[in-house]
Amino acid sequence: MRMGRPRLHPWDNLCIAQMVKQYAQGHVVGVLRRIVQGTNAQVQQLIGQTHNGHLTPALACGASVNTAYIERLNATFRERLAHLVRRTRGLARQNVTWQHGLSLIGTVYNFCTNHQSLRLHGIIGRHKWLSRTPAMAAGITDHRWTMLELLSYRVPLSQWTPPKRRG
Repeated sequence: MRMGRPRLHPWDNLCIAQMVKQYAQGHVVGVLRRIVQGTNAQVQQLIGQTHNGHLTPALACGASVNTAYIERLNATFRERLAHLVRRTRGLARQNVTWQHGLSLIGTVYNFCTNHQSLRLHGIIGRHKWLSRTPAMAAGITDHRWTMLELLSYRVPLSQWTPPKRRG
């Protein structure tokens, strides 16, 4: 007797929300938001942790599920990584190619790219707005990194521990 595919079990504390747009004559007439996995309280808590009130005031006040942010991030990845475009000549034949490409794009997105939604109001010198990157907004860094600075940054090695002796 053949064994079937093992049962799929969702991760603990994983929340999945879905937005279904309702159309009439080519126009959106309504949006149905539903939680596929998790509870409403868990989703609200995650939204509050992700958007701490400084990033998106609309979410902090209403705290509703919205796909605009992930769609914008997906579009950024598609724009910057040729393998993600539907019909392309740039092939990624190995998983390592995908992993390195996505890591680089994600790091540039967070450390090197100013985001208009994250800027702070206030006159600083002659500037009316203070531009920020997501890493600056999260308090990880205090300045916008250049590509040279990012690519030449030396990541410190983790502390070496000798292997356990056998026998």
